[in-house]
Amino acid sequence: MLSKLTHLLICLALVTTPAAAGWLPLSEPSATPVSNACSTSSGTSITFTAQGVGGANPNRISAVSINWDDSTNAGTASITAVTLGGAPMIKAMLALSGAQNSNSEIWYVSNPSGTTANIVITAATAINGVTIEVYSLVGFITGPIATTTGTTSASQGYNNKQLALAAGSRQVNVSTSLSNMTNDFSSACGANLWGVHASQLLRGNSQTLTTTISPTSNTPLIALAVWSTTPSPFATFDGVAVNTALSNANLTALHSNNTTGGARTASIKITGKYYYEVTTNSLNGVNSGLEILKSSASYTSGNTFINETIVIVGAGTPGVVIIDGSFTSGSIGAMTGLTTIGVAVDLTNNKVWFRKTPAGDWNGDPTGNPATNTGGATLTGAVSGGLGVTPTCTFVGDNTETCTANFGASAFSGAVPSGFTAGWPR
Repeated sequence: MLSKLTHLLICLALVTTPAAAGWLPLSEPSATPVSNACSTSSGTSITFTAQGVGGANPNRISAVSINWDDSTNAGTASITAVTLGGAPMIKAMLALSGAQNSNSEIWYVSNPSGTTANIVITAATAINGVTIEVYSLVGFITGPIATTTGTTSASQGYNNKQLALAAGSRQVNVSTSLSNMTNDFSSACGANLWGVHASQLLRGNSQTLTTTISPTSNTPLIALAVWSTTPSPFATFDGVAVNTALSNANLTALHSNNTTGGARTASIKITGKYYYEVTTNSLNGVNSGLEILKSSASYTSGNTFINETIVIVGAGTPGVVIIDGSFTSGSIGAMTGLTTIGVAVDLTNNKVWFRKTPAGDWNGDPTGNPATNTGGATLTGAVSGGLGVTPTCTFVGDNTETCTANFGASAFSGAVPSGFTAGWPR
């Protein structure tokens, strides 16, 4: 009897092994802190020579977290470029203080070959304290799917097999740490900067990572980015950008000069109902604003609207909703400083609604309601013509204009109208 039972158990073990069941375990993504350094040299170009970047891999991403200090307190310094082995890196996120003497940033680039590289940081004006940590990421998509910043703490939602990198800084030479993450490098760098660099492989779905800097005094700033093994299902500003610099995983658009331009997503929709949000500063162009743009149209040219529907955020008639150049009676009111605007797009009824979040009146109408198709501005033919529409930020002012879109990767400020998809999918 025992012999038969043993034989049965052996047979069961054989047929339930991964190979016998017809699958093999997938390789795990990896994130390795490879090298770190501090520089107290003062200048507009800081070079870290022959930094380790990890073993060569065709799928390797090099990420560099940076903390830096401008002891002049002039408020004019900023990092304008970072190169790794001569290759330009992409800025994922920055947390910048008003006096610009305690700052945190994360940059990245696809880097399949080599084991060491020079890292060169270029600044607009002289900086005089910089700490860096170099990470080798394998098995992740190239750009982060979500980013955030904070002062004493930062929080970001995540799912299984994702990765968080964080840079934290304080304007003081006192030991500093980040909670709920592995602190890979924590060091003083000059008299007025302590930089901490941390990482965390994330497990579980629909979870939230919150990291807190300790101590919480002396101008703390945290930049945090999350990488995934699969692309985000939500859109970014990955369409044609004109006179615009993109950052924050292509979710933040900055007007790069005084010439008309903007940023849009390449995800064009013809059917469906969608809700998303965009945060803007005080756009100062006469007709700068948030558009639902015809997919075939360019940005505004010479203040002439050749688009679809736009809510003006800029200096002309702030808050007014315009359809193909014609003013409507709708207005969400003037905006001061950072303002988050909710956008509900109904391509079944060919309408769009705008509001200040979390609960402003839709298009300024107390009775307006996307869920019941009440009010709203009519889209004039892009959908019926088969062209489709795309969310857009249009810039007509100077190089301080910015838009940051939340197409669904983060929690919304306002409630999603009933019957609408939460976000603008790819």
